Amino acid sequence: MDRRKMKTRVVGIGEIVLDHVFEFTRGRGYYRGCRGGGSVGNVVSNLSALGVQTSFVGVGGKDKSFEVCRRDFESLHVDVDGLRQLNNRISRQIFEELGGDIVKSESLHSFSGRCPVCEKQLNELQVAHFSDISNTPNIDLGPDTILCFDRLTRNRLELVHAARQSGASAILDLGRTSFFRWIPTMRLTSYLKEFDLVQCTATVAQSIVRRLEFSSIVELVGQTRLPTLLVTMGRHGLSIVGQSNTGSICSFDLPAVKNIEVYDDSGAGDALLSNIILRLIQGGMTNRTENPILFPAYLIADFAESLLDKLRPVLTTMGARGHLPGRMAGGVFGDDSLIGCPIEGLREIIKSNKGDSCAICGQSDEISGVPQLKEGKVQERLKSIKRIGARRNVSLLIDRAFHAAESLGVEKAREWINGAGERVITVGTGGSFSAAVFVSYLLNSSGRWLSVSMKPQEVIRLRPKADCFVIFSYSGRTPDCAAVIKDIHARNAGKIILMTLRRESELGDLLNPGKGDTVFMYGSSASAGRKSKGERGFVSIAGTISPCACILAASVGRGKMEHLFEICNAVALDEELRSSAVQLAKRYKSSPKIAIFGSGWAWPAVIDLESKLCEGGIIGAQVHETKDFSHGRFISVFGHEREYAGSIFLSSGQRGSYEEMLGSVLSSTFPMTVIESSERGEYGGFELLVRVQFFSHWLSNSLGIDLSRPADPIPPRGLSLYRWDKGLN
Repeated sequence: MDRRKMKTRVVGIGEIVLDHVFEFTRGRGYYRGCRGGGSVGNVVSNLSALGVQTSFVGVGGKDKSFEVCRRDFESLHVDVDGLRQLNNRISRQIFEELGGDIVKSESLHSFSGRCPVCEKQLNELQVAHFSDISNTPNIDLGPDTILCFDRLTRNRLELVHAARQSGASAILDLGRTSFFRWIPTMRLTSYLKEFDLVQCTATVAQSIVRRLEFSSIVELVGQTRLPTLLVTMGRHGLSIVGQSNTGSICSFDLPAVKNIEVYDDSGAGDALLSNIILRLIQGGMTNRTENPILFPAYLIADFAESLLDKLRPVLTTMGARGHLPGRMAGGVFGDDSLIGCPIEGLREIIKSNKGDSCAICGQSDEISGVPQLKEGKVQERLKSIKRIGARRNVSLLIDRAFHAAESLGVEKAREWINGAGERVITVGTGGSFSAAVFVSYLLNSSGRWLSVSMKPQEVIRLRPKADCFVIFSYSGRTPDCAAVIKDIHARNAGKIILMTLRRESELGDLLNPGKGDTVFMYGSSASAGRKSKGERGFVSIAGTISPCACILAASVGRGKMEHLFEICNAVALDEELRSSAVQLAKRYKSSPKIAIFGSGWAWPAVIDLESKLCEGGIIGAQVHETKDFSHGRFISVFGHEREYAGSIFLSSGQRGSYEEMLGSVLSSTFPMTVIESSERGEYGGFELLVRVQFFSHWLSNSLGIDLSRPADPIPPRGLSLYRWDKGLN
């Protein structure tokens, strides 16, 4: 195929990667050379060899590895005008170990970032990343352009969005689970919808299925409306999951290449994706203006099986590009005499060079003139980027909340919720009390539970008994909650469930597992095992939302939270809500009071908004249950309108005739801000809680107040109250 006659151009986006191959046989390891690598780099290299116009837009460090990769691209006629070298950065190197007893899995190879010769781990803090680019690269996009990606970063996603706007298509190789384990799965699926075709391994696909609690990959694609998935299964073949010719979602399963002795399967998935892209180009199926639905599964399935046999060259040669024109280089310095040398021989070469640098990877105390970052400098750099404040806490809120929906606490909470109904008292202070009220509402709505919410001193003064006390403390060290735990134990009043960010906490140490006490922690991902660092600040934001997300996911299932995630994620972009907060801030300067209304599922958000406004020192707030307002509470408002900046009316997706009348009366009395959820019931209540976090931040920010920072200076009389630790009797 003559690439000069092809209209379609494929652009790879990512980082320069240099692949080194070591082969192990009879207990010894031998160096076989290095070539350019990386999923996207391999795809454009394969396509270029097949005659397609390709280019690579990416970054690397100022080192020898970059030069080796660039020369390899150029030898394959890949346009490299978009390559950039970053100062004080190094290029990524990957070390493949092939054969022998190294690998214990179905794969024939293993990969790592540690050089087998010098045994040094590549310094991840120095590696050039595409996200290091301050400005998104300017790429000529159009209907005849295909962008290929292998990572999910902000500037990559900006390019994906630009591609869709221009009519170009976008394809993603999702890579390993380690590439996205810190991304909440619901955010991950929202990202995947931006692409037209996604390739991943069966391990990755099943990980997403498990994290969202679906029964199959087919259900995952259907329920989350993902694009066509190419699921590679190694020696078990390929599964193409997506739309059939009838519009239903199904899986087209194809066998692996037959009658072949596989030598090295690295790069096989990249070669397969390249051949699929080529066939799509040849079939005129890549132009969005001519194909409203790009790459449906049934069309790919029609020709994919015939392409599997084209994988023979890559499966029977060494390295991801061993089947392509060109040759292996002898380490980053291009010394071909090193190819074929045993590892111990290469180590002797390093010694003879007085240990200046590794002959293979070039690592030393200084790598190609790039200074290593010392430990102290790293810590100083990481410390400098930390931020404490409402802006940061709000920006991370959705990820923190939906990490909680995938946390280890969900499984334990589900087992408890699905058990026999109980009398439950939920306990919390500040933002945690709003969470306690939401969870009580959730339990009561099931019809099997009877739950009320209390503040810590109420529990101690009223001395109630219950089957279970659920205590909410984001930090796990709230003194008032400690007093409650001790009181419950002293009275044998019931078992305790502590809802907190981490298992290891001061309150957790007070629990008595022998009495049935337990911890529901929502700060560790069930799939990744990640421990959240949590938010920092005087006013709790994630501390309100995260426990609610955990219990809601336990109640309805993680899969049903995916749509709610999309709704909550869009709140950050709600300009109408932001504008209403700004306008209220302007009126506040002359009228320092506000009246807040709501009922039903809106009530947790009502009391949370009042708590935020009060604790943040923002504005004097008065809360009213909508119908209770009619029982004389209106006397404190009507006739005193000038004292109020207006009213805030919260509604969880439905308003009855009385509420409509009340809204009409209020809006004719003074300016009224409506905060309304698009969902109803428990989903609407959760959405409103999220909306309140953003609204209160935007309101306080307009007044020059950081919601997460206490007043400066803090009144000494208030500090003496805040620090009280002598009990609640």
